[in-house]
Amino acid sequence: MSKELDEYYKKEYSRIVNRFIWNVGSIFCSFPVARERCKIEALKEVENVFQSSVDRKNNTIYGKLWAIREIENYYMKKNR
Repeated sequence: MSKELDEYYKKEYSRIVNRFIWNVGSIFCSFPVARERCKIEALKEVENVFQSSVDRKNNTIYGKLWAIREIENYYMKKNR
């Protein structure tokens, strides 16, 4: 994968994670149901980015796993 594509996918995964953290931290997600919905939406976006990379014959599995781990960790921290 080219350096430009690698950077592009890193930024995309980071954007999704950062938006999820912002949404969960906002008043919008003050209820558990809303936090769950934000998590589901973020995970779907991660999967869409990953599928886009696979369709272009790029392997971004490590970026996908990083994003999922970050989303799950933050979600669990907020649901304590």
